[in-house]
Amino acid sequence: MITTLQQFAGNERTLSAVQTMLQADRVPQTVMLEGPAGSGRKTLARLMAAGLLCEGETRPCGKCAVCRLVQTGHPDVMEIAPEKDKTAVSVDQIRRVRADAFVRPNQGRCKVYILCGAVRPEAQNAFLKILEEPPVGVYFILLCRHAGDWLETVVSRATLLRLGPVTWQQAKTALPALGLPADDETRLRLEQSGGLLGELIAPAGKTDPAATARACAMALAQNDPPAFLVATAGVAGERAQHAPVLEALYALLYGALRHRATQAPASAEETALAKRLSSQQLLAAGQAVQAALDRLPYNPNGALLFTALCARLFHTQS
Repeated sequence: MITTLQQFAGNERTLSAVQTMLQADRVPQTVMLEGPAGSGRKTLARLMAAGLLCEGETRPCGKCAVCRLVQTGHPDVMEIAPEKDKTAVSVDQIRRVRADAFVRPNQGRCKVYILCGAVRPEAQNAFLKILEEPPVGVYFILLCRHAGDWLETVVSRATLLRLGPVTWQQAKTALPALGLPADDETRLRLEQSGGLLGELIAPAGKTDPAATARACAMALAQNDPPAFLVATAGVAGERAQHAPVLEALYALLYGALRHRATQAPASAEETALAKRLSSQQLLAAGQAVQAALDRLPYNPNGALLFTALCARLFHTQS
């Protein structure tokens, strides 16, 4: 999972603008992110939200509790999408946003509303008043494929930022955080997608256990417990995914151990693990994952499961 601007692929001009805004505390209260599906609009919107709330020096730092919470569900970051069986955000949804915008933040210093998907013209009109005079400490991030999807009166009140396709060289920056290998297959898939990195990631609700395990392995190789927790946050509530993720992570640890002992061919994650951890540490990590697998029938709480596993895995490095 991408948690810092430095991990975001390509789009240097837009990222530079966002970074300058965040560091100078001069983020416009209404920002419009324009780009095709798979260009990273929602990812960048969440990074901006994290940056607005972040407690670190370089925002978003990706490591503080606030940044991690934004990725899994912060009470002051609201994502507004069309309701079930609807194709666009309705007037009633916008009215609720307007009313909620005047309520003080729950625990942060500001509130961020991310509007995902199409918004009905009448709903856009209902949105205009609050965009003209937004409450202090309230930010709106509007996601769209084309700025023309919004009324001109809305566009004129927003700061427009554009996202587009990336090259393979640019994409490699983001691959570790996304749990994707930097191999020929990934490169081919990126080319087939027209340079849209988001098209390579499993759709929402269809978690890729192997990708999650790869992200966990890289977090372990980099001695980064927060990254491990972020990687597992998406599967914590999907009990059916717990075993596949743990089994895939165990296989990576075993592959790293084999690579360290025999120099057998290995994936990027296995190579990184073998370089970082000793044979004894890899063995202890594998035992920790196996113990978590054994406890699965008795531990329905995924958040506690992966938090406990994180503590045990990183303890093996000390």
